[in-house]
Amino acid sequence: MADDVIEFRIDTGRYYSLDHIWFLKIEDRYTIGISDFLQAELGEILRIDMPNSSQNETDTDAHWKVETGDDLIAIISSKDKITFAAPFSADVVEVNGEVVNNPEIVNDDPYGDGWLMILKPHDGPPEEGLLESDEYMDALDELFED
Repeated sequence: MADDVIEFRIDTGRYYSLDHIWFLKIEDRYTIGISDFLQAELGEILRIDMPNSSQNETDTDAHWKVETGDDLIAIISSKDKITFAAPFSADVVEVNGEVVNNPEIVNDDPYGDGWLMILKPHDGPPEEGLLESDEYMDALDELFED
């Protein structure tokens, strides 16, 4: 029996967490979303919940604080439900209301229009706990070896 093949891409110039969240640093803020690998694994994304934002948010302004470990995002797909914790303390300064209303955007364009929110860290840059794109690829290689 042939092995299953998952096709995905990893964008360079971003940081990644081991739970497959990407981080794009722009000045002192981080736009975040899920990696193409995770969206391929999850299948069709049916709903995205951001616990502290109002659902069906059309105004992208968001202003709430999260502490490390707080629930940040929940993604419900055709295969699973995954909740992501905040990887660092931050202010949520913007959410992508389009993906709340149309979650399939994440499947179509996880590194572009499928971004989820923008965070402003409380305590400086959080890169120390994140992986660069080549390190993330190495981590995925190890995952597939197991």
